[in-house]
Amino acid sequence: MSFWSSEKIKARQIHDNLVLPYEERCVQQGAYELKMGAQAAISCDGANRIARLEPRDVFCIPRGQFAVLVTEERVRVPADAVGLISIKTTFKSRGLVNVSGFHVDPGYACRLKFWVYNAGNEDIHVLRGEELFLIWFTDLDQKTADVYQKNSPNHDELTGDDLRKLHGTLSSPAALAKQIEALESKVRIVEWIGGTALVVLIGLCIALATPLLDYILKPVIERFAKANPPTLAAPVALSPATAPVPANSTPASSSPSQAPTPKQP
Repeated sequence: MSFWSSEKIKARQIHDNLVLPYEERCVQQGAYELKMGAQAAISCDGANRIARLEPRDVFCIPRGQFAVLVTEERVRVPADAVGLISIKTTFKSRGLVNVSGFHVDPGYACRLKFWVYNAGNEDIHVLRGEELFLIWFTDLDQKTADVYQKNSPNHDELTGDDLRKLHGTLSSPAALAKQIEALESKVRIVEWIGGTALVVLIGLCIALATPLLDYILKPVIERFAKANPPTLAAPVALSPATAPVPANSTPASSSPSQAPTPKQP
């Protein structure tokens, strides 16, 4: 099993019509560069519409979305060979991934449909007629009788079944991160509104509770005061023994006072 060289591709093109329409300049490093065709569709198009492109029209593949792209050329794989397909590095490096398979059966003779996914961080734009895909050819050990038998005009254009496979919207990690960020912003706004409303509600409760408590408790306090008037204590009579002694008074002697005896000369 060996891959065909550029020279062998050019030689077999003459006898087997490997690619139609064919341009010799598209044979590069042992591969043929296939162009973006006239039809495409993406998964996020809710209308499930087929984009029909005029020459040099632009088709956008949003990030995080699947798309199906049809080649401009019809490819014919001989019974003694197998085709291997991929996307050019220019587009792969931007996140465009081929998810449709990587080979073309012997006997296949239609346009190719590439199912791709944009795993990058930005939208990818392709032009109709732009070299986007690659196909290599490799030998089988002999011609096979078990060739592809389902060639039909449906392979040359997108069908309703192709669109049904694309139904729905997918989100890339970058898109999910953006949605989470938006939700976090909404949560912060809700928290701010809730905190502000709580402060206002507490203030209103305090403002309303003060006169309400005064209205309710004041009559109760007044009725209680009327029912239980304060009583004044009666004055206590003091006995002479317990009466206070003036500070400048001299206590009386228990014996009768005697006049001083005059001194004799």
